Amino acid sequence: MTGGSLVVAGSGIKGVAHLTQEAAGWIARADHVVYCVSDAVTDVWIRRHSKSSDDLYRLYGNDKRRAQTYREMANAMVEPVRGGMNVCGVFYGHPGVFANPGHAAIRTLRDEGYPAMMLPGVSALDCLFADLGVDPSRPGCQELEATDMLLRDRPLLVESHVVLWQAGCVGDLGFNFAGFTNKHLGVLAEYLDRFYPPDHQVTHYQASQYPVCAPHIRTFALRELRQEPLTGISTLYFPPIGPRPVNPEMVERLGLAGQLSGTVASVPAATAERPPSPSRKGAIDHYVPTRYPSPLADYLTDLATDPARLAEHMRDPESASAQAALSNDERSALLGRIGGSIRRAMKDTTVR
Repeated sequence: MTGGSLVVAGSGIKGVAHLTQEAAGWIARADHVVYCVSDAVTDVWIRRHSKSSDDLYRLYGNDKRRAQTYREMANAMVEPVRGGMNVCGVFYGHPGVFANPGHAAIRTLRDEGYPAMMLPGVSALDCLFADLGVDPSRPGCQELEATDMLLRDRPLLVESHVVLWQAGCVGDLGFNFAGFTNKHLGVLAEYLDRFYPPDHQVTHYQASQYPVCAPHIRTFALRELRQEPLTGISTLYFPPIGPRPVNPEMVERLGLAGQLSGTVASVPAATAERPPSPSRKGAIDHYVPTRYPSPLADYLTDLATDPARLAEHMRDPESASAQAALSNDERSALLGRIGGSIRRAMKDTTVR
């Protein structure tokens, strides 16, 4: 066996801002970096700070099963390690949360005797807790993957916070660069109707990927879910239905009689409607690499890592951005503060 190794790291959700110093160190140290990130700022940063890199997002394909893509991503980490390279795999969010390739590669390599480990990262769930003002410990939190919930008829713990992942691609095992069709959203809504009343409030949440963009937070009645446009990064949050009653027998056994005021369910502090997610109009329907180098990515990196510069930009976006060497399209996307437009402005559309 040769001396290869693998470290799998998370880049977080917000471009470069969530990248830990630990992850950055491994990216710089690795002989080769393979990555699948959700924003062009992090894409450019990795290419600039690594010795060699490969964008695994290219492995996705329209109507190609995601499971097949994930196997190919895992193999892209395993093979260079077998060849003696020290590899760093980088995945957006937390690399082990709704991200199978890192776990699969680590298991394979450990079985073969290679050193392999995973580093934590900031996940969409962490962002949701922060943006919605949710403390998962009060009164507890249940997380489910939408398709798995339906297939296995999993019951919901409605007295707790409930977070539903991948609602936008429920029942769809494939992939499409232009986005998902929500064709099974009605089935999902019908299932949720079994547990919640039609006026129960649901929050459609998408974390911010860029420092100049607000998170997408839209709260509405469950009865409206069938008309809600969801994306591949949409998460649904359901607040608790009242507190679960305390068990008096357990109160006595724990010696807590007279010391409890009841269980108070946390209510999200941020329920106001935010700017809507970009529509699918103009969506790119195939893999397009990020432009490198990218002045817009560099500018957003500066904003993500320098609070003073971000504050200056937010006070006067037009004047602050005028100091950067941005094209008209890049500046227009930046000032528009729509994540999808910013992402497209950093793509090299001359490549097919």
